[in-house]
Amino acid sequence: MADPFSAALRALESAGATFGDLRTEDRRAFAVRMANGQIENVNEMRRSGWGVRAFVDGAWGYASGTSGKASDLIAAAKKATAIAKANVAAGVPKTKLRGIPTGKKTYRAICRIDPADIGGEEKVSLARELCNAIAGERIASTLGFYNEADQRCELANTAGARVAWREVRVRLGAQAIAQEGDRQEMAIEIKDASGGWEFI
Repeated sequence: MADPFSAALRALESAGATFGDLRTEDRRAFAVRMANGQIENVNEMRRSGWGVRAFVDGAWGYASGTSGKASDLIAAAKKATAIAKANVAAGVPKTKLRGIPTGKKTYRAICRIDPADIGGEEKVSLARELCNAIAGERIASTLGFYNEADQRCELANTAGARVAWREVRVRLGAQAIAQEGDRQEMAIEIKDASGGWEFI
């Protein structure tokens, strides 16, 4: 386990949490939208962050952030615990912990082609091909799109559980609009695919 994780979990326990966990997420998305064979937009986005939960005497406390510094994770663990204690003092209705995971397991799923290994130009070309494939004499407008999401997460708790996983989702779509006089008809076809890995 990475040092920031270990340090944050220790901070939860030393601050007085009877249970706590830490989850990190790193998300990347890529999207292409074509209209009538022309690029309408291409976007790439990346976001990452983490959240800490602390459980004290039947109450929860939460803290989150985006920094990768161990000191910030430790500070968040202390803050989450302080919030949980404040909730106890405020008389927040108590909850019970059930089924706390404590084991470590490894799961692997097969992904034939990793989208990260395919260049952006090829993804744009694919969206254009989808758009052009549905063009026709009575088709007034076509739309083709490619959306991709790649999410990597890690979760660890003070009971000793740890899991990390990656989710990959790809969506392809094509939409055609036919027009005759004042009458319009629309048809859309969408294909989804996903793959994931869980590992330690």
